[in-house]
Amino acid sequence: MSENQGGLYDDYDQMNDRYKEGEQRAQTMGRNSTVTLLKPLPGQMRLWKPKGSKEGVKHYIEIIPFRGGQHMPKPGLNYYTVPYACHYDVGPQKLTYLCLASWKQMAGHPPGRCPICEERMANRDRNRGNKEDTTWKKLMPKDRNLYNILCLDSDEEISHGVQVWNPSYYDSEEHLLKAMKDPRDNTIIPFAHPSKEKGRTVYFMTILKQPPGFDQPFPTTDDLRLLERKEGISQEELAQAIALDELIIVPTYDEVYAVFHGDKAGGGNAAPGPASTRRAAMSTSATADPQSAAIGEAPLAGSLAGGDVPDSYVCPDPNGTYGVTAAKLPACQDCKIFESCLAATKVTESTTGTTSGAAAPAQGAAASSGRAPMAGGGASAAGPVTRRRQG
Repeated sequence: MSENQGGLYDDYDQMNDRYKEGEQRAQTMGRNSTVTLLKPLPGQMRLWKPKGSKEGVKHYIEIIPFRGGQHMPKPGLNYYTVPYACHYDVGPQKLTYLCLASWKQMAGHPPGRCPICEERMANRDRNRGNKEDTTWKKLMPKDRNLYNILCLDSDEEISHGVQVWNPSYYDSEEHLLKAMKDPRDNTIIPFAHPSKEKGRTVYFMTILKQPPGFDQPFPTTDDLRLLERKEGISQEELAQAIALDELIIVPTYDEVYAVFHGDKAGGGNAAPGPASTRRAAMSTSATADPQSAAIGEAPLAGSLAGGDVPDSYVCPDPNGTYGVTAAKLPACQDCKIFESCLAATKVTESTTGTTSGAAAPAQGAAASSGRAPMAGGGASAAGPVTRRRQG
């Protein structure tokens, strides 16, 4: 079939503007980013976490475009990523929240009000000239990007279908924006286009580095390149992609203010916030039922089908349970106990006969919080897809 494949991919040529918008964001963004909590992933969909080592681990992925949801500048058009920024360690429970100021800008609106950014600017102004005071820097939002991806590293990864990748801007988009420029004429390579001819497979290495002053190594992206595709993105794979902007929970100004300052925006003590954007205090006194856990309920360590869970192994996400929800929740991205939790999850699945221990709590949490399902259906929506691994 021809490159155009009978006009099947004409609609995706409109994404050319999205690549240019990515460049423009990089030029104007500076450090003005946004923070987020993410809704549970739909169906059997997983959160992808690239493995790394000191020598470097090779990865091959396809970035899958999606139809923008209600939060995108032009809902209904094709996009390949959702840029956002988040504030980490908010309040005594060290929660993560979307930066409301940057989120408004991403959607094409004037900057919104963010209580954390307001305090950051006020702190900077109060201590202007005091080089030793760096408190305001800790309040800076951190830039991140969301992608629908297919990982081609192994047959097991391919079997998971489309997954969600939630890296920092500096480990993903920054590298992609450099790699997408053709050095011969400076034109843009539409790497996320579904066709074999126009799109590209993304190759990179994940290396564990430990800079001076850090107590542990962290993964960084290196040597990112765009490779000729061996095959295009199928309609089944496109159907698995979700509207990533609808994955992000957008709290109100008062919600963030109450957690950050410890009281309501108007003064006084803060009442418990909605379950969709707050985490309960962690506890280890009982075992949470993942089938009925609502967002905001504390995950509790206890006994699993695979054996007893150490009390110290408590999922940091309110929707999670150790040994049940590995690779399913936002907290899995940077979780220190991810590997052991994943191993325990596999034991649980083999013992109980379930195919994905994380699917039930994700659906149950979404139902109990009254959230509408996102577009797309996750990896289980379109059935198995046959692909060849690379590398």
